[in-house]
Amino acid sequence: MHQQTTVDSLPNVQQRAKKRRKVSPEFKQQFEQWRQQSRKYGDVLQHIDTVEMYERLDDKPADLIVAAKILEHLFDVDAALQEINKLARKHAVIIVTPDAIRSENEWRKLIGRRLTIYNDFRQGDYVVFVCTPGVMVEGIKVRGVLEEDERWQHVLASIARIKKRIIPVEAHGRRAILTCYGPSLKQTWPRLQEEMAEGNSPYQEAEDRRLWKTDAPFR
Repeated sequence: MHQQTTVDSLPNVQQRAKKRRKVSPEFKQQFEQWRQQSRKYGDVLQHIDTVEMYERLDDKPADLIVAAKILEHLFDVDAALQEINKLARKHAVIIVTPDAIRSENEWRKLIGRRLTIYNDFRQGDYVVFVCTPGVMVEGIKVRGVLEEDERWQHVLASIARIKKRIIPVEAHGRRAILTCYGPSLKQTWPRLQEEMAEGNSPYQEAEDRRLWKTDAPFR
């Protein structure tokens, strides 16, 4: 996301707010920039349509939740981060001011317990953490095999290969078979063929059209 925010246009929040803060025109412009960037640099699953400020009062779910100048004023920061994790559908932006009580590194540890941080940067006295929500398992540190620039090139290549993404819809009563294309498929493919041959799989047509087949050799 764009590495610039208009934090100074927002007042601080002290504990439980009595009313929601008014979003400044500068912040509204920032929201629109984030929306545009999500369409330019991300695939359709990461597009941002809705943005909400986290105020601890009448908060609503959104594609992007922004928590600015609020967490450093709360007693239970971890509980607030859990709320943000539940509200954020795709992304969360956490903006805090490190001090003698919580350093930048301490904030990184606190936020990382509940959200996945994929970018952070300083802006004046503030630190901005750009995150994604998810189920976290403590004690496990994820490290990319490739450098960030090279990994992004792989992402762009993968997006270009897939013209249509799966769009979430209401649940149906049909049977589905999900397959991961990896070395283990060499052992599982015959069993999947048997299940599809039973005639009760909605992906029988896909098998007939060879959409499930791959030209890559099994290893």
